[in-house]
Amino acid sequence: MENTAAGTRVHMYALTEERLKQIINISVRNASLAAIQAYRDEKAKEEKAAKRSRTNKARDMLKAYRRVKIALKEEPVFSLSEEKYLRYKFLADLMNIKDESATEDMIKHDQERRRENEYLIQRIEKAADLYRREAEAADGDLEARRYGIMYMMYLDIEKPHTVEEIAEKYFISTETVYVDLRIACGAMADYLLGT
Repeated sequence: MENTAAGTRVHMYALTEERLKQIINISVRNASLAAIQAYRDEKAKEEKAAKRSRTNKARDMLKAYRRVKIALKEEPVFSLSEEKYLRYKFLADLMNIKDESATEDMIKHDQERRRENEYLIQRIEKAADLYRREAEAADGDLEARRYGIMYMMYLDIEKPHTVEEIAEKYFISTETVYVDLRIACGAMADYLLGT
């Protein structure tokens, strides 16, 4: 059947009910497959973002390691009796302050911060030790190199190293240093944050 309205020809075909059902089934199947693929793609993106977030969190912890370790080394550690005496002396010096509990809260906050920092250092050192053992047990030198790069970049207290120094030491490009650091931080994330 032809329709010549507005000077164009439109061809119309009669569809049987069976052919119409086939077209609908094919369309539904294609739409379902597209929806499933879109869901899988989105899920993969979310998992990649979560892994990247864990790696970034581990890298941030490693970046803080040197600073916190040095700060803890420089802060004096007092016995309980010395602590009580220093609190008393500190409060006595601040007699002009009306709210002495605020000063006590500040002291407690400093102590809590120190305990948290000590715990962070302990976790990082334990994770680094586990990663070092994993790297030593691995076949080849790649994991050992990655551990060494991560150690030099973040954990070496004696001397912070630049990416260029690390690249020279291992005879690799700076881009490879960054790739190895990302992979090493991912491994450290498993030890620091769990899998």
